[in-house]
Amino acid sequence: MAKITMNELKNKRNRIIDKMEDIVNSKTITRANSEAWDIYNIELERIDKEIAEQKQKNYARNHNYYLDQRASETALRFKDWLKNIANGTTTEPFRYEMRADPFKTTTDVAIINKTVKDNEILYSPGEDFLRSLNVTFFDNLGGGQLILPYLTQDTAGWVAEDASAASANMVPKSMTLTPRRVSHTQSVTKELLANTNNPKLYLSILNNLHSGVFNAIVKDLFDNITVDCAAQTVDASATTLSWTHICNMESSLGTYQLNTNYLTHPSVKSYLKTTQYMSNLDSIWKDDDILNGYPAYSHPSMPAKEIVYGDFSKAVVCMWGPINVIVDPYSAAVRGVLELTVEALVDTAIWNPDAFTILKNCSIG
Repeated sequence: MAKITMNELKNKRNRIIDKMEDIVNSKTITRANSEAWDIYNIELERIDKEIAEQKQKNYARNHNYYLDQRASETALRFKDWLKNIANGTTTEPFRYEMRADPFKTTTDVAIINKTVKDNEILYSPGEDFLRSLNVTFFDNLGGGQLILPYLTQDTAGWVAEDASAASANMVPKSMTLTPRRVSHTQSVTKELLANTNNPKLYLSILNNLHSGVFNAIVKDLFDNITVDCAAQTVDASATTLSWTHICNMESSLGTYQLNTNYLTHPSVKSYLKTTQYMSNLDSIWKDDDILNGYPAYSHPSMPAKEIVYGDFSKAVVCMWGPINVIVDPYSAAVRGVLELTVEALVDTAIWNPDAFTILKNCSIG
């Protein structure tokens, strides 16, 4: 079956709109006209959805070509930099900033849009996962600590004429985030530098270093949720995980206006996907990753048998400056090995613990 082009979709959409306008402008609205208008409206929604999907595909296709060119340039620059280090012609570290869009190297040569996953330029599943949860990022902070205020959510009150406003009675608290160093290393042989010209190899080195940093950040943030939200934690060890538990988590945050998601371990996700929320009905965890009407995620860094429900924009990742890749050509010189070390100054925190609730020790059989 031939694929309908964008112009054909637009022309079809215009024809449907004309028919709908004719019905609206008719002197009498009959039952047949009303039913026809409903059918046209359903078809219009389907066409609008298809147009949006085609626009997204066209954008990705055109953008990927641009990114493929930039990928090779970035990889070759990294390769040349490694060789210069090995030859002793430079001692400058290879620095790059951690930004989702745009992603910009400090050499200001290439601007790379990291949101296109297929390109895999300095792509970290951990970073992508945190951003999909809407975690708040503070990038490129200056020196020193960062103090964030914390205020509980409150509602104003109606007052009588010529009366004073009621006090919010909120006690402000603050949290201090301190730059902590996260780092790991990888070895590269001089033979590899001399014999390999495939750009993907050098991109894989950068990706591995980049991902290692964010794997640590993800784990640290999840640990903070468990500790800081202890007051909002329910122990479910006495009962089997059920649909009631999921609904109770939603109701526990019912007094707040939040943009919430569910987050759990893959083992819990698997259990919920094979468990019906009521007899002869759909599974609790939908195939489109929807749980109780909210987006749902799983991650191996989550504690096993634990579910978090909350607004992850109230979780914070702070980064002090760019990530640096530093090469040591001396320590393992006797073996012809360069030691690559990646380091960043990062801290994580929960901005408002009241925005989360946790179910722990879920019994999933």
